[in-house]
Amino acid sequence: MILLGALLGASTAASAQVDLTAPPTEVPSGEAGQAQRDPTITMFDNFSISGVVAGMCKPPDEATMGRFMQNLDVVHQLTLRHMHQQMPDKSSKEIGDILLSRMRSLNQLASGAVQTKGCTDPEIIRLVDAFAANAALDFSTKQ
Repeated sequence: MILLGALLGASTAASAQVDLTAPPTEVPSGEAGQAQRDPTITMFDNFSISGVVAGMCKPPDEATMGRFMQNLDVVHQLTLRHMHQQMPDKSSKEIGDILLSRMRSLNQLASGAVQTKGCTDPEIIRLVDAFAANAALDFSTKQ
């Protein structure tokens, strides 16, 4: 099972290479695993996982979900652009399919973690908190 918490605090160099076509599986814990994580993909993974976990454990109100979805759209677009840079030989449709497959895998892993650990598990609670933080982000350029 994926170590969901490893996705929360991973900080890496922007130039890290990740096989974006491989479905997410187990993320190694500790510094060695985190050093291989791409920050854009980590952010996408975090949004995907925290959204599923929050939906299962603490469904948000409409306004919070709206803000989260707006922010998820920004992260999704950023991830698509990043993937185009990482895989210039792939078409937009191929990249969209890869990202959709990744999101489905993440959703399955996250829902499995909630079913196994329950909503009171500290790691699951951190992911619900990550959802709230992701919803609170302001990606607007206004100052």
